[in-house]
Amino acid sequence: MNDPMQFIDLKAQYAALKDEINANIQAVLDSAQFIGGPQVKELEKELADFVGRKHCITCANGTDALQIAYMVAGVGEGDAVFCPDMTFISSTEPAKMFGATSVFCDITKDTYTLCPESLEKQIKAVLAEGRLTPKAVVAVDILGNPCDYDTIAPICEKYGLILIEDAAQAFGASNKGRKCCSFGRACSFGEWCSFGEYCSFGKWCSFSKQCSFGEDCSFGEECSFGEECSFGEWCSFGKWCSFGEDCSFGEECSFEGKGEYIGDYPFLAFVGFGSRIGSKVYFFNLQDGIYVRCGCWLSDIAGFRERVKEKNADAMYLDLCDLVERKFNRKNSK
Repeated sequence: MNDPMQFIDLKAQYAALKDEINANIQAVLDSAQFIGGPQVKELEKELADFVGRKHCITCANGTDALQIAYMVAGVGEGDAVFCPDMTFISSTEPAKMFGATSVFCDITKDTYTLCPESLEKQIKAVLAEGRLTPKAVVAVDILGNPCDYDTIAPICEKYGLILIEDAAQAFGASNKGRKCCSFGRACSFGEWCSFGEYCSFGKWCSFSKQCSFGEDCSFGEECSFGEECSFGEWCSFGKWCSFGEDCSFGEECSFEGKGEYIGDYPFLAFVGFGSRIGSKVYFFNLQDGIYVRCGCWLSDIAGFRERVKEKNADAMYLDLCDLVERKFNRKNSK
């Protein structure tokens, strides 16, 4: 009786690279750095360079990677996440985890990837029903075939949806000279982006300089904005959002926290200070006083001064307090 066919002959692949693989495994064992060691950083850099992206974060598996993407996109209860009906369960599993609903779309006949026409049809159907809020699209590159991002990306932009690319089954493939794993947005936005009214962004989104946002946009916790960003009226910001210099805010903007921000500067952040947990000290200019966040510590500025003295910390922290009080008091006196 013949042996069964090896569709994926891992033994043959290992034999071809055995010496290199064994040497690297031994290097990890010798270093005893089993989490986040130099080999991990090297792999992340090589993967990012290969697909033409600035950053890469390695995970235990594809499910974890998609879960992180869902978290960054701010997917939650009542949201609709659109994905193809031919995919592995990992593409939709995080939606259930976060209380969202997966909305399945047809695939194309030639590449078996997400059909743009079906995607837009399903988006319109969800909007018409009004029960769910369209939030994100998980485009799955499958069988080595990239999705039609030239058509899918404009649809996402049209309806304000975040595009998440699941390229686990097509890594190394390319479309018009662009590698898979480089088409999704994952809440990272470049310079001079413009967003219309009623946009909603989840936690930890990062925006570069000179982005502009229309009225009634909402932002989750710990979003960061570069210099000279402008915001329309009634925008709302979650806790611990950070803003670069010369950002402008329309009337009735709200900032979550203890009271509301006052003055021209919502807060000041100083880089190069902070505990082992963080590298910044934040001073928040609030109606009922100045508050400080340093690592896990959060209190008013008087409490922070006492904490510094109690821990015999660097006197520069007290100098920062003096500087901030002068800065905020001058701004608040206008």
